[in-house]
Amino acid sequence: MLKNRFFIKIISRNTSKRLLDEYHYLHKDGNFRSGINFGLFETETKLLIGVCVFHTVSAKEIVKGCFNIPSYKLDGFMELGRLCMNPHKHEKNLTSFFL
Repeated sequence: MLKNRFFIKIISRNTSKRLLDEYHYLHKDGNFRSGINFGLFETETKLLIGVCVFHTVSAKEIVKGCFNIPSYKLDGFMELGRLCMNPHKHEKNLTSFFL
């Protein structure tokens, strides 16, 4: 089972950046918004194999419109900004498990 072979924990922006720089298609940009960063690790090796970065919403108007929430109540809404997996460690359903 995947949950026995992998674990997820909050990681720093710098830790996220190392994997993103190596495998994310926007790596040449070098800059990304960061809020809460999660890392997917192999339990046995402690190797970081995935990064998921959530940050504040880019277009608050969309959240406001979808949920009919006043602008002053939008604090705490997050969106997925980056998702990246080490392609050499890919296996079926691993990205879904991570998300």
